[in-house]
Amino acid sequence: MITVATALIVMVLTVLIGTVRMYFNYIQSTGVDREGMLTRASHGIFMMCAAGFIVHWYGASNIIAFFKLPVTDEFFWIGCLVPVLVVWGLGWTIPALGWRGRGPRDGRLIYRYLMKILVGVIAWALTNKPELQIEYVYTGLQLVSAWCLITGSVKLILIMRGVGRYEPEIDDDEVRSYGKANFAEVEEALRRMGR
Repeated sequence: MITVATALIVMVLTVLIGTVRMYFNYIQSTGVDREGMLTRASHGIFMMCAAGFIVHWYGASNIIAFFKLPVTDEFFWIGCLVPVLVVWGLGWTIPALGWRGRGPRDGRLIYRYLMKILVGVIAWALTNKPELQIEYVYTGLQLVSAWCLITGSVKLILIMRGVGRYEPEIDDDEVRSYGKANFAEVEEALRRMGR
């Protein structure tokens, strides 16, 4: 016989697993293009910040002590979560720091990232309102604030790096926005135009 508590636990787990699957499907759909790499890098940094928050919350000495607990204890798994988040975050951040995360400074993306940072600042400012000090609202605003500030800032910093040694991979058959012409220095362009 299924109790109400068992049904609720199954329902909550189903929602959590579905949410995690949707998130990973989203991450896989971003691919290896520049915007996808910036997204992965910002999410990786957020994971490492979450690990740092867990260490700050429980204390580094307690996290180490959690590993001495039996596997059935929930604090053992909190201790295991910290290195998993750090390694996972590094795995998503490091590839985006290379050439795949570089490119021209795109005004549309810069605007989006600035708006994300602004949403984070507004959410953080709302946490100081006494009427919003309800437990779940306050925690939700803190999470939204942290998410928007961290991911928006990381994306903005990475996109402001500029081109670097970025060379787009363009097939000869692909039509470019500037036609088939190559980029030229000003002097060479003037010479070719006969001026």
